[in-house]
Amino acid sequence: VIWSHVRAGKSQQVAIGRVLYELGKNPNLRVGVVSSIAKNAIKITRLIGSYIETSEPLHRLFPRLQHESRVWSAQAFTVKREPFIKGPSVQAVGQGSSIQGDRIDLWVIDDILNWDNTRTALLRENMIEWAGSSLMSRLEPGTGRVWSIGNAFHPDDLLHHWAKQD
Repeated sequence: VIWSHVRAGKSQQVAIGRVLYELGKNPNLRVGVVSSIAKNAIKITRLIGSYIETSEPLHRLFPRLQHESRVWSAQAFTVKREPFIKGPSVQAVGQGSSIQGDRIDLWVIDDILNWDNTRTALLRENMIEWAGSSLMSRLEPGTGRVWSIGNAFHPDDLLHHWAKQD
């Protein structure tokens, strides 16, 4: 869990830059980008994809990090990797969405909390329950990772809940 103030560069550094680095090291990764609304997650996924398509400095560092032409959209795309890996390399997910079928190696949860999902105890509990059942159930057992970046809203919100866990 990473907390920081608004405009600190969390999304650019972690959700985009660090994900590009991780994919460059291991193109077999399956990354899910989650935000409070799908539109925000898609913005991040689109930027990651744009760097993979056009960034010369990125290609100098990771020359094998190339897009796979079969699956490429702003919402989900696949890079060149080993065959027979199920699911896209990177996909965007909005909070509350149903996520089924795909395994995820890395969840990048960026600004999932807001006033609308933290203002009451019931809403905070619903968020914790959704994240536990929908997100964590898709995480690859034993090797899956979760990076959650955002702003603190309430001492009992999802990020505080996760920060208290091992």
